[in-house]
Amino acid sequence: MRRVECVVVGGGLAGLAVAGRLGRLTGRDYSREAVRARGRLLHRDGFRRVMDEMFRFGPGVYDLADEQTTLCRCEEVTVGEALAAIREGAAHVNEVKAWTRVGMGRCQGTHELITNPKFGAYSKVGHDQVAGIETPDDSTVRVRLKEPFAPFMTAWGDTYIVPAHILEGAADPNTHEFNTKSPVGTGPFRFGSRVAGDHLVLLANAGYHGAAPALDRVIFKYIPDLTVLYTQFKAGAVDVTGLQGISAEFYAEAKSLPGVTVHLHYTPAVEYVYVNHGNPKFKELAVRQALYHAMDKRAIIDQVYYGLPKAVEGYLPATSWAYNAELPRHDYNPDRAKAILDEAGWKPGPDGIRAKGGLRLSFSNATTAGNKLREQTQALLQQNWRAIGVDMQINNMPAAVIWGEFYVKSKFETLLVGIQASVGDDPDCLNRIHSKYIAAKTGSGRNVSQYENPQVDRLLEDGVREIDRAKRRAIYQKLQEVIRADLAYLPIFSYVRIEGVKQGIVNYRPNPYTQVNNWNMHEWGWRA
Repeated sequence: MRRVECVVVGGGLAGLAVAGRLGRLTGRDYSREAVRARGRLLHRDGFRRVMDEMFRFGPGVYDLADEQTTLCRCEEVTVGEALAAIREGAAHVNEVKAWTRVGMGRCQGTHELITNPKFGAYSKVGHDQVAGIETPDDSTVRVRLKEPFAPFMTAWGDTYIVPAHILEGAADPNTHEFNTKSPVGTGPFRFGSRVAGDHLVLLANAGYHGAAPALDRVIFKYIPDLTVLYTQFKAGAVDVTGLQGISAEFYAEAKSLPGVTVHLHYTPAVEYVYVNHGNPKFKELAVRQALYHAMDKRAIIDQVYYGLPKAVEGYLPATSWAYNAELPRHDYNPDRAKAILDEAGWKPGPDGIRAKGGLRLSFSNATTAGNKLREQTQALLQQNWRAIGVDMQINNMPAAVIWGEFYVKSKFETLLVGIQASVGDDPDCLNRIHSKYIAAKTGSGRNVSQYENPQVDRLLEDGVREIDRAKRRAIYQKLQEVIRADLAYLPIFSYVRIEGVKQGIVNYRPNPYTQVNNWNMHEWGWRA
């Protein structure tokens, strides 16, 4: 029967193609209906291929086993279990085995990978609190925690299902082709192809469990130069400006462009100067205080970003329920900066650059090459800090280089970087600033500045253990106070995102709690 159904669906696809050629369907209508039909075909054909391997034709007879019959002795998989897995979407014998394997349901496979000590997970937050996982049936996962963990749902919501049947036997999951060139996912789009440094292609996933995406494919282009990106957007070569957005200098013009819509909204991300606390130059609070006093934040916001962003003092946006509005305001005061360094024993040398104990106050600052706004910010910072006897050298790199091991393993001296420290609307930032999440020391985590402060660690731990929101608010407001006083980072402004979208694209909706506004890309389409 499945073979017959495959033939019927295949005939439907052929009919769609004919209707398209005769002009009975628009190109967009054909694409939408064809994606849905291919999804039905993939599911039915997957079922057929699995059943072909399970049941063999005998001499003139086709034997159908009952649901208790064991199909695979080594895995102890029964016919009933296989059928349940197929109903859930399994389309290959290996997928059936992975789904039915005791204790290794799809969600548990993700947890096993993240907590694997051999795997350099970007974040283990939430997963390292798990005492045990049970999968009593095909659609239920029960997680037992070692202790209360308030942001559990948020942390796990930032986790993705990975294929246990592909990765569980990998000698090194970090270098497996799943993580390097052939990713597999469960979303509405699947990996198509990639040309390093040029573009990435995603294709509609015909086997997606939800409504089929309206788009056949999406192409992500790598365009680090914001001027080039805007020029291509104006010319119609780019439909959505994406993560990089539109540079503030082009905002006024972009609003008047025909055939496009420009969105402006604030996000939880903050632009910082990250200092590497593992570097002896930045271990002393006096140095961080002096750098912050000498930073002309107002000039950066007004001259480089046309006054659009808002100056901030902490890692949370003003819209957060845990936001501390009483943090000390930044004071641009170069004279005070000089006095702090003088008092701390950092004395100017013959070239005007300060030194102490044979250590010169000279360091590099890195960001993405081609980002003109950050390059202008670097030029201002360089002037600001040179005026107090500090030498900052610019060392920019392509995105593929700077945000690789250079960033993850804390090989920088200072960075100009935009970070959203929290996940969603929860104020927890364990992974960004707790000392146990320093990847350069532990192998995983996002505390790339290598910041260590026992008081901050305790507050972060108290914040996730506490369930009562009012008590959590008090904890996180104290946390912001301590981080600001210690200047773990040098905050500049809260991000404002300017994104251009070609008119005709439907269902594009900005979301302030996502890094990129492709969160609902499966709903995007072209207006007929």
